[in-house]
Amino acid sequence: MRMMVKALLFDSAREIEKLQALQIDWAGCGVSELCATSDFAEAYRLTMENKVHIIFCNYEMENSQGIRLIKLLEEKIARKMGFEKVFLMQNAQNTETSQVISTFVYEAGLINSDYGFSTAIGLFNNIINIVLLLTVNKIAKKISDTSLF
Repeated sequence: MRMMVKALLFDSAREIEKLQALQIDWAGCGVSELCATSDFAEAYRLTMENKVHIIFCNYEMENSQGIRLIKLLEEKIARKMGFEKVFLMQNAQNTETSQVISTFVYEAGLINSDYGFSTAIGLFNNIINIVLLLTVNKIAKKISDTSLF
């Protein structure tokens, strides 16, 4: 079964019209849905709401809008680097350099059956996170009168 993907075409209105005039068979290319826009805000919204797999973007758009969209999406994706992504990308050749606390806890607890040690590491990690959160919140409150609580 062929996987169908969603795609976003982000370019100037004139270029979009030219591509639509070509009547490309997007379904034949495996694209189930193609969203086309020349508006930056709409391109970002479409990308976030529709879980777009492929983005066709013109880097030469005026005001560098294409580059802005790609950089913004890179920042959003980089912030979501969690346990699953790191764990799934690990292999025998990169484990030493790609190990993070959450994958180390997983390995110590479930693979090596050292439950006490992995529990201690996880608890210590959470305590450090809470201390950092409270400290930064206090600093933010003093500097700008804006804080989480």
